[in-house]
Amino acid sequence: MDIGALTPSEITSCYNGLSVNVEQRAMLENSLAKLQADNKAKEMKFLGCIMGMDGDYFLAQTVGEDVLSDLKYFYSTDGCHWSLLQDCNPKLVAGASKVRGRFTGDPAHDYEGGPGHGAGPAGSPTRSTPDEEAAALGPVVKEEDRLAYVVHQLFHETAIVPRKALMYTASGTVIKNPSFKGLSSVEGDQLESYFHLRVPASDPMKRTAADADLTIDFLEPLSQDPFKAAWSVNRCQGGRLVVIRNHTWPGAVFYHRLGTTDHGFCYMGTGQQNLDVPFMLPSSRPPPPPGLVIDGDIEDDEEEGGEEEGEEEEEEEGELEEEADEAAKLDEEDVTEKPDGDAGAEPGAGETPEEGDERGAVGEGDAPDAEGAPGDEASPTEEGDTPPE
Repeated sequence: MDIGALTPSEITSCYNGLSVNVEQRAMLENSLAKLQADNKAKEMKFLGCIMGMDGDYFLAQTVGEDVLSDLKYFYSTDGCHWSLLQDCNPKLVAGASKVRGRFTGDPAHDYEGGPGHGAGPAGSPTRSTPDEEAAALGPVVKEEDRLAYVVHQLFHETAIVPRKALMYTASGTVIKNPSFKGLSSVEGDQLESYFHLRVPASDPMKRTAADADLTIDFLEPLSQDPFKAAWSVNRCQGGRLVVIRNHTWPGAVFYHRLGTTDHGFCYMGTGQQNLDVPFMLPSSRPPPPPGLVIDGDIEDDEEEGGEEEGEEEEEEEGELEEEADEAAKLDEEDVTEKPDGDAGAEPGAGETPEEGDERGAVGEGDAPDAEGAPGDEASPTEEGDTPPE
C-alpha cells in the first residue's frame, strides 16, 4: 500500500469536519496493506466512510493497470475485514434507486416496499394470499446491494483528477502521466482544469485532432456539467492548496497542492444526495419547468406592458388635443360676426344665405336718416300745426 493512502482523509478532514480516529487509522493501515497484497493491486486508495445509524462503512478501492476500468470497490464495518462490492446491474439499480433514508450499518438488513392491498368493492376489505402479499410488497433490497449502488454512483459523479494527471496511451489504456508536475496558480481556480475520473461517454479515438489533445484531454471536464453550480473551488493554506467540494453529495472533498503531483479525494458523509441544491444556490438559476414564469420573465412582461400602455396614452392625448383645437375654432367662428348695418355683409357663421339677406333688408328699412337726404319728401305735418289729441 502507498504510504499516502490515508493522506486524503487527513487533509480533507479539516474541511468537512469528519475523520478517522487513531485506533481506526492503525487498523486501516494494516488491513489495507493486506487487502492490496491479496488482490495483487498496483495501487490502494482509502475512499472514506459512509456513516450509518448503528454502524459505519469504510470504503477502499484497488487500482490495476488501467486507472479507469481496472477498479474494484471494497467495504468494511470494523476496519479489519473487507468485502467486495458487486458491480451494478439493471436489476440492482432498479431496486436500490428507490430506497430512501439513512443506512443502518447492517449489510444484511432488508428494505421492503410498502404493504399491498387487494382490490375490491368500496368499503369491503379483501383477503389476499401470502404469495399475493409478497408480490405486492415489491422486491426486497439488501443494504449491501444498496451500498454498492450508492458507492458506484457517488464516485462516478464526484471523483475528479487535475488536467494532465492521466495519459491515454496508444494501446487504449489510461495510466498516470509521468510528466505531470501539477497545475499552476492560474489553472487551479478554473473548472476547466479538472476532469471526471470515469470512462468518458464518447470514445476518445473518435475525436478529431482539432478538438483537443487526445493524450491528456480525453476525459470530461467539470465545466461541461449540466449543473456547474454544484462545484465550489476554494484556496487554502495561503493559496497553495485548492479544495473543491461537491454540494450535491455533502462530504465529498477533493484537494490538490499547486505545483506538485499531490492530489486526492475522500468522502465522509451519510451517503445521501442533497436534491435541494438548485433551490439553495440562487445564483445557479436552473431552467424552470414548462409553463412556469420566473421573475425575469415577469419583469420583461411588465416592461413590455408599460411600453404599450404609454403608447396608448400618447395616442389618446393626441386625439383629445385635436378635438380641443376643432372646438376652439368653432367657438371663434360663432363669436366673430359682421356689423348689422352692412347691406353687403356676408352671412355669419352658422346661418344660411337667406337669413343673411333678410337681416340686411330689415336693417335698411328700419334705420332712419337723421339729417335727411336731399330730394326727400316733406313731412305731412307742417310747422305750427299741432297733432289732434
